[in-house]
Amino acid sequence: MTAARYAVSREQLAGLISERHALVAEEMRAAARTLGIRQVHRARVAARTLRSVLATLRPLLRPALFERGRRDLRNAALELGAIRESDVRRDWLVAFIAGTGTLPPGARQQLLVALEAGREEARGAFRNHVASLAYRERLERLDATLNDPRLVIASGELLPVVHERVVRRWKRLRKALRGHARDAQSLHEIRLAAKHARYASEVLLPLAGLDPRPHVKVLKRLQDCLGDHRDAEQALAWLEALGEPLGPVLLAHLESPICRLLAKRERQLDRLRDRFDMPADLRRWSSGARERISPARRRRAGQSSRS
Repeated sequence: MTAARYAVSREQLAGLISERHALVAEEMRAAARTLGIRQVHRARVAARTLRSVLATLRPLLRPALFERGRRDLRNAALELGAIRESDVRRDWLVAFIAGTGTLPPGARQQLLVALEAGREEARGAFRNHVASLAYRERLERLDATLNDPRLVIASGELLPVVHERVVRRWKRLRKALRGHARDAQSLHEIRLAAKHARYASEVLLPLAGLDPRPHVKVLKRLQDCLGDHRDAEQALAWLEALGEPLGPVLLAHLESPICRLLAKRERQLDRLRDRFDMPADLRRWSSGARERISPARRRRAGQSSRS
């Protein structure tokens, strides 16, 4: 079935946002209860996905509610960030060392102790935060914001606008990939663009009756490459920050192989750049007629929703 046979209403978008918020709330509760690796990761992904989707749908949303919801989702994900980063750092370094055999047993044990200490410190800080009034207030404010009936201000047939916004995410990724710089800022921009394209595709393409999995498969390869590059950079920065006496010992064994991996991922990224293209169905959307919402129409919708 083609996208043209589908329609998206204001009520459908509001329902979609409410459903995604319910998922965020569920995952945040699970993460706060267990602080397990899987639960923390799922909670962060849920919050970041919804934040990205709100940004994709921004022209259709009431500005004040959009800004409030997006800010609280960002902070919710950031508060779990230290835990997630400590988990990823430990798992990445353990796997890297096992795969390369670059550390003697004594240094390996010292590294594991330092990694576990970092994980426990991050979890302790979050346990304290969960008990705070600020944490509870944020969750209550998110519930009120994302279930507010005034959140979606647009009306009429919204699928063409959703089409345009998803396509825009892919165009931004394509533009980011066209540059061949390998500096940290350029790679960061590509990572962000890939994440936004993925989240928009996963959540919004089903509204048009399209299967997002083929699109996500392309993006996942790109994200895996960039993610491993970033994990390697972060691990190297953490090792450099350890200082005496452990840092220099570890760097003597790990710096060169990590740098070789970074170069390998940069070459892989170059190959992915050359092969990247916008999916055919998104290109058709891009070349078709689109309905746009003017500022005047948004103001009228906002006035109507206030009355």
